[in-house]
Amino acid sequence: MDIKSLSTLVIEKLKDANMYSELDDKALFKAVYGYLDMIYQKHFHLAQKRIKSEEQSGIFPNEARYKKAYDGVEDTVMIYANKLAAVTKEQI
Repeated sequence: MDIKSLSTLVIEKLKDANMYSELDDKALFKAVYGYLDMIYQKHFHLAQKRIKSEEQSGIFPNEARYKKAYDGVEDTVMIYANKLAAVTKEQI
């Protein structure tokens, strides 16, 4: 997952909506990137933990299970990015 590009898209969306920020562009990017990366790392770790738990209970995941877990992590990060980029209540 390309979190840098996703962070840039979030910032562009906010700028298009004339958002106000006391942060310069570099600091704003760093804040958005840090937030999305933290969400990614957290949910990726949870997915790994869940897969490891399944392996210990005798359920050995195949490629489809790994893909489903990873897609779930990406979907979660996209949800948070959309919420971050929301400029109206209806977009949340």
